[in-house]
Amino acid sequence: MKLTYRPEIDGLRAIAVVAVILYHLKIDAYGNYLFGGGFLGVDIFFVISGYLISLIILKELKKTGTISLLNFYQRRIRRIIPALVFVILISLPVAWYLILPVNFVEFSKSILSSLSFISNFYFYFSGQQYGAEEGLFKPFLHTWSLSVEEQFYIFFPIFMFFIFKFFNKNLFFIIFLSFFLSLILSNWGLLNLPSLNFYILPSRSWELLAGSLLAYFELNTKKKNNNYINSNLYSIIGFFLVIFSIFIFTDEIKHPSIYTLPTVIGVSLIIWFSNDKRNVIKKLLSSKIFVSIGLASYSLYLWHFPIFAFGRMNNVSVTLADKLIWIVLTIIFSIFSYFFIEKFFRNRKKINFKNTMIFLILAYLVIIFFSLKVVKNNGYDIRFEDLRSFYGINNPDNTSLRKKSWSTLNKEIIFQKSKEKKNILFVGDSLSKDMFNIFDQNKKLFLEYNFARFGGGLHSQSLKIVDFHPRVKNKDKEKTISRIINDINFINSDVVVISNRFNKKEVESLNNLVSFLQVNKKKVVLTSNANEYKTYKGPSRTLVDIEILNAYKNKSKPDFANIKSKMYNYRLIDNYEKINKLLEDFAMKNNIIFLKKNDFFCDEIKRECDAITPEGYKIHYDYNHITLEGARYLGRQVFKQKWFRIN
Repeated sequence: MKLTYRPEIDGLRAIAVVAVILYHLKIDAYGNYLFGGGFLGVDIFFVISGYLISLIILKELKKTGTISLLNFYQRRIRRIIPALVFVILISLPVAWYLILPVNFVEFSKSILSSLSFISNFYFYFSGQQYGAEEGLFKPFLHTWSLSVEEQFYIFFPIFMFFIFKFFNKNLFFIIFLSFFLSLILSNWGLLNLPSLNFYILPSRSWELLAGSLLAYFELNTKKKNNNYINSNLYSIIGFFLVIFSIFIFTDEIKHPSIYTLPTVIGVSLIIWFSNDKRNVIKKLLSSKIFVSIGLASYSLYLWHFPIFAFGRMNNVSVTLADKLIWIVLTIIFSIFSYFFIEKFFRNRKKINFKNTMIFLILAYLVIIFFSLKVVKNNGYDIRFEDLRSFYGINNPDNTSLRKKSWSTLNKEIIFQKSKEKKNILFVGDSLSKDMFNIFDQNKKLFLEYNFARFGGGLHSQSLKIVDFHPRVKNKDKEKTISRIINDINFINSDVVVISNRFNKKEVESLNNLVSFLQVNKKKVVLTSNANEYKTYKGPSRTLVDIEILNAYKNKSKPDFANIKSKMYNYRLIDNYEKINKLLEDFAMKNNIIFLKKNDFFCDEIKRECDAITPEGYKIHYDYNHITLEGARYLGRQVFKQKWFRIN
């Protein structure tokens, strides 16, 4: 069913895609990223998609009493899949050249999930937190939103047909109820399953259904916003809400949730009130530049993320000039993709659906065969033999070093009560894993102790410290307390060491946590936040990596002569020192032991921080987490300095 063309909606698409692109570009200004709310561009797309798809479906239902699902799905296939397949095909040889083996396996799995429109589930189950810096190195992370939309397109027409057929008089009520329940679910999910909440259709449906409500009103009311003043006023308010959200919001926003409502309301106001030709927002969004960008927005969205990700992989350190090159490449590839892929496959006169499917089936077979071969052959390690020679004993693949550091938690440790040894239990996030490794890898040096960590496995948390915050619901606190209080290692522990990457809210939670531990007759040791370094450029960019990669490019030897002083100067002190002062004050006030990790990482007199072990191994695999080899070395430093003083 053909719709009346509204150029201002393409203008809205332009705002959405530019916001997302600028957000992913990560432009730093005085320690903060510009366009921090640019991720809301996806939410803008969702509202627009919900509106247009619902308009098509409802018009067809009102006119014919049914829906041609075959025609509907054919249009969706023509619109979405050819361009996606084209981007993947072009990306494969680039990935072969740039991506390290373990990451190449993950890349191939992400492609397979993208083609089957379940990448939102893949990235959730692989533990990828959207917005985390390591995600910037995953070329098809952005396809999670395409998967959400495609899942909506699959189920929504059937849902609407069923409701129209049997509950037509309650159509609006059912759409609104679905919208409301999804919004409630989104808020609940944010508190209980925040990562899953971000990725899945049920908690995103309310944004799409907001567009559906607009479509329903448009077809079932006699509205025409002829009031010039109201039309301009409300569309300007909507425009302000959208722009305000993009510029003011940050990754810290609780999203998606009721906090996303201003953006959704803003988009809805623009769609509803900008139908008048005299409307100033309509004139702005209908301008040639906005419409041109909006028309190519799908190609721009598809291309920008892999180009940015590959660009980051190919650069030891990213400059503003690099980012400008990425933008230019994104524009060039998107223009080609829009005119020669998108428009071609959407034109039924140029290519019929049978030939479209032949092309897509062949492309799918090529991509699937290639991806499965990569997975089967563990990423084709042979591709980087020359780079490995530069790394020597070191592993260039920091992802594998990260997994190796977590593997120590796979072994089961059960504390037994002992008069000869004290049982030390580490609690906290991934930094508690690092502290456990420091001692576990040096057990022969610490014979008077047994060590264990509460919780195990990659991406798991030992203890959710924030659950002890005064404002957290009692049921969440009770759930966490139940987990730990029934744990045999907690029961038999003598000392609990809290090691965490604390933020302010977690510091505020310490009073309740420490009180809980002391009530359970545990000696408490609090450790500082670990040093953080600006060497982090993703999962494969520590300072040691940068030195080696520079040597690799220049065909010279890595220069490690001044690496300790470089590490000292690369510390991101503002990231942790203010919090460390709060932690130290808390420990002093509550008369508990406080240990500063910087003491065994760095020498403040010499102004040096360790980057490699005496044997030549990397100590870190990212901005602050440590390798197993690093843990072995740092454990020796801890023993030498008698840092672990708990008696």
